[in-house]
Amino acid sequence: MPNALRRIITLVGAVALLLGAGASLSAPASAVTADAPVVTPATPADGATVAARHVLLTWTPSTSAASYEVRWGTVEGLGPDGLIVADGSVAGLTKPRFDIPDLADLTYHWQVRAIGPDGSAGPWSAASSFVVQAGTGEGEQLDTLAPDGAESPGEQPARTPAAAGGWAAVDGILYLVVASTFAVILLAVVARTWVRVRREA
Repeated sequence: MPNALRRIITLVGAVALLLGAGASLSAPASAVTADAPVVTPATPADGATVAARHVLLTWTPSTSAASYEVRWGTVEGLGPDGLIVADGSVAGLTKPRFDIPDLADLTYHWQVRAIGPDGSAGPWSAASSFVVQAGTGEGEQLDTLAPDGAESPGEQPARTPAAAGGWAAVDGILYLVVASTFAVILLAVVARTWVRVRREA
């Protein structure tokens, strides 16, 4: 194999390795990973009837979770992405619970997932549902949040869904910039080496 061709192959391999490393460093942190923490809805029990306008959602905590994200909605069934059709959502919860205020007498479905310290998102839990019948006085009366510094209905989460989407967009742009830069470097090196080989020939 000619030395020039060997140099081209070596340079292409080296730049490809750098491109892969850059992509892994700049890939969006919200992607689901295999070792991400998993959580399960706890209360209200699936199918429970609740006689309250404010319903406290709780789930099994995860020791490896940095925060949690919850979504809820009144539409029956799952969407095309396997998630419930959500009317509301909240992210950045640091405790395994959230109080949804001002609910109507409807059936609600909800899901929760954990976010790891590195930003990796665990899988969404299976959808759980409950029925609100506050107007009838029937059903289970669930307590609202205990006064221990937990999230309250009016408290802003550490990271809102809009902010989470904004950071995901920034991560995506950063990934494209890094990948494009490495691609340009790769093309420039290959082109320069090719010209040198042609001259030597």
